[in-house]
Amino acid sequence: MAILKGLNKNLVSKSLVTQIIFLIDLMDESIIKIGNQDSSEFHKISVDIKNRSLSIINTNTIGDELVTLFDAYNSVADTSDDKYFLCTQIFGFNSFGTQITSNKPLSELSNIINLTIRYINLAEAYNNAVNIEFTNFSELSKVIDELDAEYEVVINDPLLGNDANKSMVTIKTQCMRFFSSLNLKALSTINTSIVSSRLLAYRLYKDSTQADDIIKLNKINNTGFLEGDITITSPIDTQ
Repeated sequence: MAILKGLNKNLVSKSLVTQIIFLIDLMDESIIKIGNQDSSEFHKISVDIKNRSLSIINTNTIGDELVTLFDAYNSVADTSDDKYFLCTQIFGFNSFGTQITSNKPLSELSNIINLTIRYINLAEAYNNAVNIEFTNFSELSKVIDELDAEYEVVINDPLLGNDANKSMVTIKTQCMRFFSSLNLKALSTINTSIVSSRLLAYRLYKDSTQADDIIKLNKINNTGFLEGDITITSPIDTQ
């Protein structure tokens, strides 16, 4: 890294190593949130990267190592929903914040690493999002909003190169094109007096088997009867 000239290289390298360790610790915490998944391969790779982190910084191979790390991170989850969730836990990644802004060269290096992490993670998030089985438009809209928020930060970062910029635009365009092809129902809210979930489903859809969808949407424990404000998928048939 040419920018290290004129700096205490050892001090800078150790500071940047802290970012890698911070990321791995965050990944470990995120994996715990998705429950009983086999993270042995990720653990092996992350420990190895931690042990070699100083060398990785000094030899400027952090990009390749981060790709390997994120591949292992995403492989922990069994479902696309969980894979995407793991990505969202890295959204907004900033391991230092304003702590080192007084040291401009170190701050720039830190920002480059932060951007690299967020770029790789965002690309993974798009790839995972297109494999999610959305059940309604609201679920899709939530994911699009999350992706857009992270995309705007990454794509407008002045440190992002032209080729990387174009690649991310292409990834987003392909993802949005796929989302636009989905035929998903919107959500509505109705108010009902106490009624069985199966009867309500039949009244709304002429199909009592959709009671399970109503129960899932409303996270209801007592599956027999519903009352009050109930979230349902449109279209509504109240006849």
